Amino acid sequence: MLSPFSGEWTISKKSLKIIAIFSCFLVLILSVDVSQAENSVIKESECYGFVIPLPQGEDTTIETFENSRVRHMINDLLREDISVFWLKENFSALVKRLNSADEAEEIYFLRGAFIVPFLRDSFKDALLTSIVFDYNQTHELEDGNPEKNEAYILLEEINVDSLKLVEPKIAQHFGLAVRYGWPSYLEIVNAGGFLTIEFLLDSETHHVLNNEDFNVFIWPYLPAASTYYEQFISLANTKNTNAIRQFINNGGGYVGTCYGAYAASSGLISPFSLFYLRYAYNPNLLRKSPGLALSISDSLMSILLKTPINDSIVIHKAVNTNHPLFYGANETFQDFFRSPSFVWLGKNTHVLSVFDDLKTGDGSSNVNKNLERVIVRRPSWVNSTFGKGKIILFGSHPDFINNIKPLSKLFESIEEPYYGRRIIQNSLFYLTSVENQDPIHYGSYDSSFINSILEKTNNLTIDETSYNEFEEIIQNLNELNNDISNLNNTLTQLREIFPDFLNKSKYFPKSYRFFDYSIWLSEMFQDYIDKTILTLNQIDRIIPMLMEYNESLIDKVTTLKNDINNRLTKAKEIVLKSSKFALNIKAPLTSSHINLLQKLKLIKDRRNLLQTFEIELKYIPQIYFETLKLVRYCWYNYEANIAIDSIS
Repeated sequence: MLSPFSGEWTISKKSLKIIAIFSCFLVLILSVDVSQAENSVIKESECYGFVIPLPQGEDTTIETFENSRVRHMINDLLREDISVFWLKENFSALVKRLNSADEAEEIYFLRGAFIVPFLRDSFKDALLTSIVFDYNQTHELEDGNPEKNEAYILLEEINVDSLKLVEPKIAQHFGLAVRYGWPSYLEIVNAGGFLTIEFLLDSETHHVLNNEDFNVFIWPYLPAASTYYEQFISLANTKNTNAIRQFINNGGGYVGTCYGAYAASSGLISPFSLFYLRYAYNPNLLRKSPGLALSISDSLMSILLKTPINDSIVIHKAVNTNHPLFYGANETFQDFFRSPSFVWLGKNTHVLSVFDDLKTGDGSSNVNKNLERVIVRRPSWVNSTFGKGKIILFGSHPDFINNIKPLSKLFESIEEPYYGRRIIQNSLFYLTSVENQDPIHYGSYDSSFINSILEKTNNLTIDETSYNEFEEIIQNLNELNNDISNLNNTLTQLREIFPDFLNKSKYFPKSYRFFDYSIWLSEMFQDYIDKTILTLNQIDRIIPMLMEYNESLIDKVTTLKNDINNRLTKAKEIVLKSSKFALNIKAPLTSSHINLLQKLKLIKDRRNLLQTFEIELKYIPQIYFETLKLVRYCWYNYEANIAIDSIS
């Protein structure tokens, strides 16, 4: 008790005990509350970046579209020089769903997910947040697109094995032999936002292919219409083969399908196998004499005859399921098989999958037993290394599993007609990525940073005011569109005439297919032109909005205009040549008498028509891709500037 007279405190034992118990209780309560409050603040306010899962597991076409849309977003980020890491392991992380009232929670993510860490550069981090948010909500540049990407705010630093992604910059082999087929890779890279791609003719490869402008080389399949001579001349060109070998040796990637897989191998098993394999084991060795393969993979193949593509649907089984090729994909996969088959793999080449089963084009199991005996359990997809470069080779056609037009009747037997996108897009990310040797470096922000960006960019609209910078180009694009439309009309007439003509001549078996492909290509090119015009109109309206923040934008506009004009000039030349071939074919077909020389000329002209018109792939899609890249750059940078203004 306190004595008011003594000036001293006196406390009874009972009071002391009560005070001690109360004090302990108070300390305990306060410590628990403070700890919980501190943890709550850390978990809810410290944000380290984003986790983007890779859609997988349902085996649906919609899921494949969502999977490709995620790649589209990742490519947009990479073009803005934003670091993206592709996770090689399953992992758990404390996250909060973006733009949601959900509480923070620990979520388990499957390998193949992407981590986009903050850089602690306020503009770059506002930029990456704006891009992720656009894909997570309704993208202002994609009116009416219902697809949305899942995105999570990362609330802790996560470090697991990963690949650091680099923007894939693609060069595709476009030798004479491949210019009779469907541009299956083009459709797949377009769907995934891989917007830097150039088609290299045989005359261009040796002086255009380099490791600064490109980091992956694609060699596609062999169309049935190509001749043995056309197949030989690409591989016999030592300047080209040495350029490709040097490109891979210096760190470039290579993906080959069917013919492209054979081209990359060391050829067929033969008495000369050791001679060709020495080039595979000596990346610095230059080819001095023509060969039948690039010899960048120490693998040997055989050519299986009499296996038409419409008779052979194969089922692959993954052997190396840990490989990035299978991220977000199944362990079994269907596609088409035609001919080349791996029969020997050296020390640098490893099996990714094997042929597990096959069936006929109509889906039945009544297959050629000899073919089944030869290929089942044999390697179907492999990966190799050559110098500093990585290689993926497909002995079959996953690039065809994209519901492509010439094969539309065959897809009735394919369970998931778009599923090949996942495989090819995985290949492109893997081949251009680098191993991440160090822990991921994270910057962090209070959650108010993200909230402010979301608030300021959520209801932005594109102005109606137009800069009118592309009026002349749009006019030229419309003229090109009309030229292609006129060519299409002629092609359609030829397609109608030929069936009757076939009944009168033995010289033209299935020659109408040349016109089918040309018609399909013309429709594709017209679609690209229409999309380009829409995108140019978007740029015209965004330029005044961004110009306030970025005066250097005019240089990018000038560069784009010059590029479009150069490609348009070439594109018009190609249409003119193709139209002349079409008219040269049409004239004698309307005559009552055709002599042998005229028939031979028709054979030549129908081939020249398709192989010439297909060169438009070098120009028209690229006009759209370059335009699309600029409009996205303009919009994202405008959003980031608006967001930073509000924060500062």
